[in-house]
Amino acid sequence: MQIPGDKEELHLLFVGRISYGKGVQYLLKAVRHLLDQGCSVSGTIVGDGWYAEKLRALCAQLGIERSIRFAGQVPGTEMDAFYDTADIVVVPSVWPEPAGLVVPEARRRGKPVVVFDAGGLPEWQAHMDGIYVAGHADVANLAQTITDAAFGKPGTRNARAGSGRLDLIDDLRGFIQLIRKEAARL
Repeated sequence: MQIPGDKEELHLLFVGRISYGKGVQYLLKAVRHLLDQGCSVSGTIVGDGWYAEKLRALCAQLGIERSIRFAGQVPGTEMDAFYDTADIVVVPSVWPEPAGLVVPEARRRGKPVVVFDAGGLPEWQAHMDGIYVAGHADVANLAQTITDAAFGKPGTRNARAGSGRLDLIDDLRGFIQLIRKEAARL
């Protein structure tokens, strides 16, 4: 698969606690699937947790240990650099994640985000563009949705997907102005 633009490799990013429920194992299997399809892909896993060693073993089992970097715990002040070097942020939670704040963090940096259809994650589509939803715990669909995101292709679940950027600061300023206006009327 040809990577869009002038990049030689598609770089994926996961940010969060490393536990089974966060679904990183599905991301790793999707990387293997993409590599098998001829896509040059790599990934960075930011975070730490009890499941990290099992994921490293899974990387070895899948033969992708050279394609995946485990960055460990990273201070919040350094996170923008990780978002900026990623092409796509993947949030493959298999538990019913209520909000997944990684999603707006990634969109703030202009990155498309691929999420599983679990909990409140797909609901971000109603509030911002660039959100791609893959079938819950479906490795092949996750790989396809990553490909769709790389090419900016909206799928059936991605009606609002695009390349726009959410500006949280402007949204907050507008909200503050609205509150001040309403308070002045009281």
